[in-house]
Amino acid sequence: MATERIAVSEVEAVIRQLRDVIGARVVSDNAGVIQEIHVLSQGEKSPKQLVRDVESALQARLGITLDHKKVSVAQVQGPHRPEAPAASPRLQFSDVSLSLTGQTAEATVRIRLQDSIYEGTAQGSSSAAGQVKVVAAATLKAIQSCLPSNQMMMVEDAVVTPVGGHQVVTVVVTLGGSRADEVLCGSCLVRQDTVKAAVFATMDAVNRRLRFGE
Repeated sequence: MATERIAVSEVEAVIRQLRDVIGARVVSDNAGVIQEIHVLSQGEKSPKQLVRDVESALQARLGITLDHKKVSVAQVQGPHRPEAPAASPRLQFSDVSLSLTGQTAEATVRIRLQDSIYEGTAQGSSSAAGQVKVVAAATLKAIQSCLPSNQMMMVEDAVVTPVGGHQVVTVVVTLGGSRADEVLCGSCLVRQDTVKAAVFATMDAVNRRLRFGE
């Protein structure tokens, strides 16, 4: 738990920004320590995945280390959120490369949308933390190349955090455009390497939110 006391409303706001979450209530004690988190969701994600998303988002955004046993998830059905058309195509991973030169890292990410390949390249710090952000930024640039020009996106943060004995990459994306900015969050368990996990976490943040090929 972070040493600085954080308002319950701020914690709830972060949780409500997660995809598939339609409601959240946080219960804390008099010292401000979180005792319970109740999440109401609707969508394709399993309760277990949503709990991991809550843990990762609170760690990345607020510095809160949370016991997953304090999070309960209830799933409902109903038109709380508009769903993307079933025929809307999804992004697919093609390949990623990362090169390090001194203090600079350069990542190139290629993604597939139907029969087309889109590429994005980004540069940044060669530190371990910097590499994750560079890969996320390159992924986002590849995604932007197949979207309308007025669709603005940027990586707010990309971090690797320990969750339940595993390493999880969490990417926070700010989505702008013709309406107020929206914050999206995606995560991916590190199974083989952090680089690929950063690509999939970025795609996870936007893949179900955006419509492609229209």
